[in-house]
Amino acid sequence: MLVWMDLEMTGLDPVRNVIVEIATIVTDD
Repeated sequence: MLVWMDLEMTGLDPVRNVIVEIATIVTDD
């Protein structure tokens, strides 16, 4: 099983910017 995550953030600095969208996909191999 693999879990893929995609994070959409307001910028590239994880300390100052926030996550605005999270997408996850679970696949079986």
